Amino acid sequence: MFRIGEFSKLTQLSVRMLRYYDETGILTPAEVDKWTGHRLYSVDQIPRLNKILYLRDSGLNVSEIALALTLDEQSLFGHLDKKRMEIENAIQAE
Repeated sequence: MFRIGEFSKLTQLSVRMLRYYDETGILTPAEVDKWTGHRLYSVDQIPRLNKILYLRDSGLNVSEIALALTLDEQSLFGHLDKKRMEIENAIQAE
């Protein structure tokens, strides 16, 4: 288990963003120390974080990411395709 600072260095994501992802519920710590309140993350959470970062880099906001994390693979592809079309339309409008 890694404390939030260690996990931040390991994943190259700021502590602030990890706390934000915890607040929004898209990446909650594997454990929270009941005595100190320290957030503890597991190596097993890195694939989920990588998926979150991919979705974020694909233009999805946090609420869209939360929804996308609940979708099966086929639905996720459809969701990403819809987002791509939105981005393309926005570019055309500009």
